[in-house]
Amino acid sequence: MRILIVSSYFGSVIGGALNFIKNMTTELSSRGHSVVLLLDDRYKKLFSEKEFNIIWFSSINLTSYSPSLSFLKIISKIEVDVIHLHGFMSFQTDCGAIVGFLRNIPVILTPHGSLLGYEHLHSSFFSKIPYHIHNIITFKLATRLSKEIISTSKSEFQDCIKFGIEKKKIELIPLSFSPPNNIPEKKISNRKKILFVGRIVPLKNLEILLKSIRIVKEEIPEIEFIIVGDEIAGRLQGDEGYKQKLMLLVDELKIKDHVRFEGWKTGIELWKIYQESDLFVFASTYENFGLPLLEAASFGIPLISTDVGVAQDIIGKNNGGEIILELDEYKYAKNIKKLLKDEIMYKKCSKHVQKSAQNFLIDAIVDKYEEIFLRVKKDG
Repeated sequence: MRILIVSSYFGSVIGGALNFIKNMTTELSSRGHSVVLLLDDRYKKLFSEKEFNIIWFSSINLTSYSPSLSFLKIISKIEVDVIHLHGFMSFQTDCGAIVGFLRNIPVILTPHGSLLGYEHLHSSFFSKIPYHIHNIITFKLATRLSKEIISTSKSEFQDCIKFGIEKKKIELIPLSFSPPNNIPEKKISNRKKILFVGRIVPLKNLEILLKSIRIVKEEIPEIEFIIVGDEIAGRLQGDEGYKQKLMLLVDELKIKDHVRFEGWKTGIELWKIYQESDLFVFASTYENFGLPLLEAASFGIPLISTDVGVAQDIIGKNNGGEIILELDEYKYAKNIKKLLKDEIMYKKCSKHVQKSAQNFLIDAIVDKYEEIFLRVKKDG
């Protein structure tokens, strides 16, 4: 089957959506499908032409909407059986859905939390206005013209319904992560390493985690908090400068010897950090999926997280760590100490999350997508 995968512009770093696109493309290609990626040329540093069959387009970067004449020319002529769009409220998704409809090519849409995610990302009414205007002007055509809408979490499934999408058009298929081969059994280390992976933005509430480390260090003086990630300049108002505020807070809390900012890490570098870490902490107010939770679980790292994204699916009824229902540094500190001190509980949680992560392996997830692609192609 000839599959065209189109990505909206998610930013200058590899996040959950882009990681999934890469893994999905590789798996589909290994099954004999002809997969073409149609990508904004701003992604050139993130995707290798040696690994993927890529067609680049250039866009006007005046706004996040990024109009592109070259995109229109390419998608109007390319011969494919299915178009798979990633992301919503973008020129590529809007026009990709319309062109697919006009050319009688079935379209699948995976919004990756972008249907109503702005409700959580923006606090002021005025910052939400562009999203409302977009939906009014476009009549939400991308969701109407797509044969199937793929939600990656239970919360996004509900967002789809709230957005006005017919329930029968929505499929719940999570993101995936396939860990490197031969991961040894997780063992608690002498040096207690706590890990966070993700964008450094206010939504992640990292100040709560830093304050919890200050509490924990009084009882576990060798505690170390590793923060992997960085800001994305200009992504959202209020994001820039947050990392600097956190670094000042580290000094204020006198925990400089216990906190390490590692910046962005991918591939082997990131896997090594996961493998050497003992506990993963998350304090996000909102996550559509939360891929780092799944990555950590795959390495057998117990999780302490707010009830966002895929956390509940992995942790269960606190069998794989702890779900935190309110943002409180003392609750985080209490659970960090409990898990690190009780080795029997730690090993039980480690095994639980690693077993839960098996439900999200790439081959099983692509099986579901492949079934949908074949179905929509047959139905026309």
